[in-house]
Amino acid sequence: MVQLIGTWVNVVESAERTVRSRNNLRWVTFENKEYELRKAATLKPFLARFVQGGCYAYVGGKLVERERELGSIDPHPFIYIASIAALRTFNEMRKNKLARERH
Repeated sequence: MVQLIGTWVNVVESAERTVRSRNNLRWVTFENKEYELRKAATLKPFLARFVQGGCYAYVGGKLVERERELGSIDPHPFIYIASIAALRTFNEMRKNKLARERH
């Protein structure tokens, strides 16, 4: 599970879940909601987007603050969970980071 908290991303190992196929996609149920099970190959690029935006990540208890540190992560299929508030916080933080880099 990849969970966006707003200023950081938490990757948690989780128990194996039942996977269902629908519309050529794979889905799992977590806390009574269905989430797309994303391919392992997309984990590092997905996390890189957040790290580039100024977030840091915890992956299996390991702190990742820079994109080059993603090389030490073993990718696995994952689901992505983010609240609207967390996504709003991240987008605002990313916008502020980009504005600072322009000056």
